[in-house]
Amino acid sequence: MKCSQRISVSLLTLVAALSACTTVAPQANDVRVTRETADVASCHPVGSVRSVPPYILPGDDFKQLRNQSISLGADTILVTSPRLVMTSGVAYRCKS
Repeated sequence: MKCSQRISVSLLTLVAALSACTTVAPQANDVRVTRETADVASCHPVGSVRSVPPYILPGDDFKQLRNQSISLGADTILVTSPRLVMTSGVAYRCKS
């Protein structure tokens, strides 16, 4: 493979990888993430959320959870799984 072809392939790979990064909706930054059940004891569950790999950057799993919770009208996520391959949890509405 010629040098110019290698550069083109490398550039395409980089562009594809960066385009797969998870972005957070502006209001999703306000979604609280917790592992403590006491934090959601007085909250109303509105649905389940889960992240789907591949993750390009650290924290992409939580970004996916936050984005999903916004569509459910939630403001808090209780993470119910370890952060190994897939992260899952329950979305809650805690604020009135």
